[in-house]
Amino acid sequence: MKGQNGYVNKELRHVILKLIILKRIKMNRGGLYSYAIIKRLSIFDSSGFCVTDPSEVKNDVYNTIASLEKSGYIRMVRKGRGGRPKKYYFITALGVSALKSARKDMMGAISAIKETLG
Repeated sequence: MKGQNGYVNKELRHVILKLIILKRIKMNRGGLYSYAIIKRLSIFDSSGFCVTDPSEVKNDVYNTIASLEKSGYIRMVRKGRGGRPKKYYFITALGVSALKSARKDMMGAISAIKETLG
């Protein structure tokens, strides 16, 4: 059962990470680059469900960004002066719609869980 719990936590963490990244990008109209997203994340704690050290979620963030971009929820624009341009991410209309729908679904799920578990 313990191994199964880890799987559920990992899947739930992945869904939450997608929603948080979408929300952070949406809030920043000028776009966000991936390192800025990693630095701003404090979504997980020491319970194993969550992590506060940004270096621990670095790969998850990069993979999630790639997944969101592939799905059409965010788009990337290269920006920069001088040195190497940074990849800035912007939320798309599809991403805004998905975020709104996911928020509604999550709130419904949370209500159902509270009702079930008391």
